[in-house]
Amino acid sequence: MPDLQTAGGVQKCVCLDRVGFDRLLLLLKPSKTRDIFERIEAFRLKAFGQLAEIKTEIAPVKPEPEELDEVVAYDLREAAQIAELTGTDPKLMQAAALRRHKNDMYDACAEVLERQALSVRHGEPGWYNPSGLVELCGDPHLTADRLNKWLENYREDGEWRPFQYREGRLWRLTKRGMEHGREYSYNLGNGHSEPRISWRASVLYACGLKRDLAPDQVMLPQKSQY
Repeated sequence: MPDLQTAGGVQKCVCLDRVGFDRLLLLLKPSKTRDIFERIEAFRLKAFGQLAEIKTEIAPVKPEPEELDEVVAYDLREAAQIAELTGTDPKLMQAAALRRHKNDMYDACAEVLERQALSVRHGEPGWYNPSGLVELCGDPHLTADRLNKWLENYREDGEWRPFQYREGRLWRLTKRGMEHGREYSYNLGNGHSEPRISWRASVLYACGLKRDLAPDQVMLPQKSQY
């Protein structure tokens, strides 16, 4: 006889717990049919269950991952291929491809790619890797590899005056190259680092790939070799 506190006062009510239910079954005359016992057991489980023994854990529903739009995915792959063919930074090309779709999420992704590309150009504005220098030249036939070889084999008045040289597979600055470039430690992401070179745009004028315009010039003449 549990007491319940209500707004109208203490109310007494009678309820049947599991022990009382089992005792009630003892007073009933057993049936000779198996069906009755199965129904009683089903009622027992439905009414009381096995509270101490059964613990059902419902796994959280994981949302299905959204697939990247096929058109966007195609544009990203195409941008990477164009970057490889033109010797430009693939992150910048893919950022431009994302911005074409006028989507807030894609704009945010494009901003991340652009920041990564700028970090590859190493530090404060005005420093560039070879691919960045190629972009400043605007010559579709110039690649980062050809630019590096030009800086390595540069001659002035018949005299060999390079800006960089090979040390194994790495590029290192010559004394003259130090006037326009700097070496820094590049993190390879595997616990190791190696020296890399970043350049000021002034090296393009020093090596002759770009020249200041004369007062009567409207465009720079193209060079025949690099």
